[in-house]
Amino acid sequence: MSAWIDRYEVLLQRRNLSVNTYKIRSNQLATVREKMGEIILAEVTTRHIAKFLESWITEGKNTMAGA
Repeated sequence: MSAWIDRYEVLLQRRNLSVNTYKIRSNQLATVREKMGEIILAEVTTRHIAKFLESWITEGKNTMAGA
């Protein structure tokens, strides 16, 4: 997953995003990399995603979890 995040970050840099939007997206990618970066992208399941989102919900960060 880490390699995909690297490629996506390059795509973000190419877009004409505001500084704040880029900063937010970059921080989100850093969080995904920290929590799931070592998982091979093809092996990511809905359980991985649910566990990742659940951590946000238990911390009371429902907006970050998309809830």
